[in-house]
Amino acid sequence: WTELRYVPGLYGSKKFGDFRVGLSAGASIEPDYLSLAAGLNASVDLADKRVTPTLAYGFGYDIQGRSGTSFDAFSTVIIQNSVDASVSVVADKATVVGGGVTAVFQTGDTSKPYRYIPLFSEDIIPQIPPGLVREEVDRVRSPVRALEQLPTERYRFAVAGRVAHRLESSTLRLDQRLYIDTWGVKATTTDGKFLIDVDRVRVWPHLRFHAQTGADFWQLAYPVRQDSASGEIVLPNYRTGDRELGPMISATGGGGVKVFVGENRNFSLGFTGDVVYSRFLNHLYILERFGFFGALVGEVEFK
Repeated sequence: WTELRYVPGLYGSKKFGDFRVGLSAGASIEPDYLSLAAGLNASVDLADKRVTPTLAYGFGYDIQGRSGTSFDAFSTVIIQNSVDASVSVVADKATVVGGGVTAVFQTGDTSKPYRYIPLFSEDIIPQIPPGLVREEVDRVRSPVRALEQLPTERYRFAVAGRVAHRLESSTLRLDQRLYIDTWGVKATTTDGKFLIDVDRVRVWPHLRFHAQTGADFWQLAYPVRQDSASGEIVLPNYRTGDRELGPMISATGGGGVKVFVGENRNFSLGFTGDVVYSRFLNHLYILERFGFFGALVGEVEFK
């Protein structure tokens, strides 16, 4: 299949003395999904600009549908409110530390309308190993077809910290994030970069590690049974095939380069590339995945 997606965005900020206020708006437009977002952020410089607290609020309004079907015939609305509070502190002339907390409140049915979940009789489930391939899943699964069903509320909370230390011609930056949500997912993410400056060129290696538990309702194989009294098919209340909701670990390694040009070095052209390895610990079909992310970025700074 081929799909065209439009992602317009607009953002800007204005400084009034020690205060800075920013606004943003954006959208993502697809044949079966419409996402609208807006945000407001404000910060202030304190203690001779050595301490900068920031407060941000974001609002999202999404409409999820099915391809080839109008939103009037089928759609679900997803509303998201987020609050982010952070502070950056210049500890000394070479070190900046920062930290913050984020809370995201999401309501609406985010279940994928195309994702069917394989179901199994209860006597088969103990025999199903992680990584069972599609052909074997099809051989032992129940003929009952069930769409994914997720809880309709999700509250997410995260706390993060950063340390950046400038050496003579390089900078070490470390980030740590801890995450928990009301679906039972707990995660830790560690990220590090070592930026090296050589004249007009900046290069850096990059390492990242992520580990998480699964959601409370995550199962390797979901059961289906028939009620002995009524004869009705009984499905699990919640069921998902989203690998990102299961227990997993992920490691990223790569780097980048940026070249500054112009008399004031106000223009730069850079490239970043990372290899990502993910290991899924209790999933059907696949147990590992490799990926590559690359980006070519041009920047112009006006003062």
